[in-house]
Amino acid sequence: MPLLNFTITALGPLVFNERKPDGQFRASTPYISGGVIRGALAQQLIDADQVDSDEFRMLFTEEDAPLFRSAYPSSSDGDGSNGTFRRSCLLPATAYSCKTEGGFEKHGVYDILIDRLCCETLDVRIPYLPRCNHSDHKSKPERVETFGGFYFTGKNGKRGVSVPSKLLTRVALNRQRRVAEDRMLYSPLVLSESSASGASTTFHGAILVNERNHSVVKEYLPQLTHIGGGVTRGFGQVEVALIPEILDDLPARLERFNAVARRRWTLWEQLPHGQKNPAQSPQNGTFFSILLLSDGILRQADWGQTVRLTP
Repeated sequence: MPLLNFTITALGPLVFNERKPDGQFRASTPYISGGVIRGALAQQLIDADQVDSDEFRMLFTEEDAPLFRSAYPSSSDGDGSNGTFRRSCLLPATAYSCKTEGGFEKHGVYDILIDRLCCETLDVRIPYLPRCNHSDHKSKPERVETFGGFYFTGKNGKRGVSVPSKLLTRVALNRQRRVAEDRMLYSPLVLSESSASGASTTFHGAILVNERNHSVVKEYLPQLTHIGGGVTRGFGQVEVALIPEILDDLPARLERFNAVARRRWTLWEQLPHGQKNPAQSPQNGTFFSILLLSDGILRQADWGQTVRLTP
């Protein structure tokens, strides 16, 4: 099934709350979930009185309805209009960085997945304790910690992607008198429509479509003008644009992944280790990783929930 790629450019502050707030401050997620995009598109058709139309059924109620992926923050690899649009990727849960100088622009970010796999599979007798060996530590490795967020690969290597945010203050209204309510302030932490350099806040997303509903999504998606929460309070104004297909050379990525796995395996097996299973060696098979791009519910054969991937 083909992917329909698109960008969402903020024209005003955006706010996407995962849950109802229970205090004064309301934080927004740094990305746009697929459910939010799907809901905004559905609301657009509802407002146009097309709930009973064939288009609405194709997009939301039929069994082969489109699958909406989350839209992640994107960046420009360069300055101003000369920059190249770069979509971002979600950092895996196994990404680590220096505890004191963490980040791509500081001591770097690295993935411990392959090293941890080699250490545990070979049953290495030395505890696996990753450390930061940056030259700033002067031969005294520093502790590391998990590092989350988004990144993209540009002409100068990997760089982190951050979403600009700002704190606004709003006053609640009295529902009966339609005036400001005394001592009822709230402060939403919203995503800013632009960064300090003036670059627009942009997100990249994709929708999994089939031949039947492809043209419907292509027609209605660019018509979205508002998305997220707080629309009646001036939030959520966006511009949606379709972009060409972004090619992903999966065989090349898989080969690079296995080349690194074989190289690291050769280093780890030089250490004292227990009995190794030849079938688990990267020399006798192909390794691959699975990265969840959104929350997932895994089920067992009897439809019970589990947290372990099975064949």
